[in-house]
Amino acid sequence: MNKKKLFITVTVLVLPAILLGVFLFLGSETAFMLNFPQGRYQSITADPSAGFHWDYLLYTPKKVTSSYLLVIPNNTGHDDDDLAVHRAAAKQEITRRHTLADDLGTPLLVPVFPRPDGYYVHNLDRNVLLATQDGYQRVDLQLLAMVEDARLRLAERDLQIEPRFLLWGFSASGTFSDRFSLLHPDRLVAVASAGSHSLPFATYAGENLPYPVGTYDYEAITGVPFDMDAFAALPRFLYQGDQDHGGYFTSNGTRYLADEYFDLFTRPEVEARLASAPTPLITGSEMSWEDEDLLKYRIYQGAVFVDEFIAIRQIYAEAGLEQTQFKLYPGVEHEITTEMRNDVREFFLAQIH
Repeated sequence: MNKKKLFITVTVLVLPAILLGVFLFLGSETAFMLNFPQGRYQSITADPSAGFHWDYLLYTPKKVTSSYLLVIPNNTGHDDDDLAVHRAAAKQEITRRHTLADDLGTPLLVPVFPRPDGYYVHNLDRNVLLATQDGYQRVDLQLLAMVEDARLRLAERDLQIEPRFLLWGFSASGTFSDRFSLLHPDRLVAVASAGSHSLPFATYAGENLPYPVGTYDYEAITGVPFDMDAFAALPRFLYQGDQDHGGYFTSNGTRYLADEYFDLFTRPEVEARLASAPTPLITGSEMSWEDEDLLKYRIYQGAVFVDEFIAIRQIYAEAGLEQTQFKLYPGVEHEITTEMRNDVREFFLAQIH
C-alpha cells in the first residue's frame, strides 16, 4: 500500500496584543486561519432564552474611551450550510476590522449569522425578515438581543455601554446595515453602509414600496408605525466606488461584469415584463424577488448599480433628508479602500465625540 505523506507547516503570527494566527497549509489547498483569544476577544455562545439563536464575537480594545458599541454584521460572501464556515468568516472580520474599534475606542460585536441556501441572512432580505423557521425568526431582533447581552457582559467589567450603537457594513453586510437602519433607526447612533439602499417611504412615484424597498408594510411586519422623524435624524454615511460593477456573474462558462450581464440579458427581460405590469405593481402583502426587481427598476427608471446609487441620492436630496450623506469614490471598484475606511472612522468619531 502506498502511503501519502501530509506535510503541515505551522506558522505563528503575532498580531500586537490581539490574536495569534495559526496557518495550516495542506499542499496547495486554501490556508485556514484559526484565531485564538489574547484576552480581548470572546466567542459568545447562542442563548435562545436571551433572544439570540446564533453565536456572536466580541472584541474589546485595550483602551475603551467611548460608551458606544460598534457592530459589523458578518458577510461570508456565499451560501454554506456549514456554520463553521460563517464562524471563520466572522473571525476574519474581527481580524480585519478591530483597528477601527481601536481608533474609536469602542468594543466591537460581530454576529455569527448563518447563510444556508435560500436564506440570504447576511443582507436581511424580505425572505429572511419574514422567516418562520426556528432560529431564523427576526434576525434583526436577534442582533438587538446580542447587543443587550454584550452590554451586560461589558458592565461586569465596569464598562458602561449605551443601548444605541454604531453600525457599519460593506456589500451584503452593508445592505444588512442599511435595512437595519430602516427597521430600527432609534437604536442607532450612526450607520455607514455600502450596499443596496432602501427608501424611507411607503409609496413613491405611484408605487407601493414594501420592505426592503421601502416602508409600505413596515407596521404589518414590526407592529409599530414607521418613525420617519427618528430615521430623518439618524446620521447615515452611504458610500460606493464609482467603478463598482456589482461583482461578476458566470453564465455558460462566460464571465461577465454583473452590470454587463444585466444589460445583455436581464434588462430586456425586465422591460418586457414591465410593459404589461400594472400600476401600482404591489397591492397586497406578497412580493417575490422578481417583483422586487421589477419595482426597483420602475421607481429608479432603469438605473442599476452605481446609477441606482445616484438615483437614490437624488431622491433623498429632494426629500430633504440631509442627515444621510452620499459619497462616490472615483476609480474604486467593489472594495474597501484606505480612504473609505478613514472616512468611515472620521464619520463615526464626529458622532461619538
